[in-house]
Amino acid sequence: MKVLGVVGSVRRLGNSEILTKEALMEAEQEGAEVEILRLTDYEVRACQGGGTCLFQGKDCVIEDDARFIFAKMAASDGSNAAGEELAREIIEEMDGWW
Repeated sequence: MKVLGVVGSVRRLGNSEILTKEALMEAEQEGAEVEILRLTDYEVRACQGGGTCLFQGKDCVIEDDARFIFAKMAASDGSNAAGEELAREIIEEMDGWW
């Protein structure tokens, strides 16, 4: 079993990352293969809403790291996502992912 931890916090080693690592350590103790991705380590641009990926089955026209992240998510059996909430708004790094 593969479990992916996705951290959207801009704070390295902040609470979101610590909690994600704790969850992944538990999964690892149960025999899972674990990996952590920090969204701030990747370039992910906002969707332009062209719909070529959705309606035409083509790859996204935006050339960023989203395909890599989606591939990691698809290859995982489970995931854990964490990001901070600032002033009742989800941070930009997590917006659009969930």
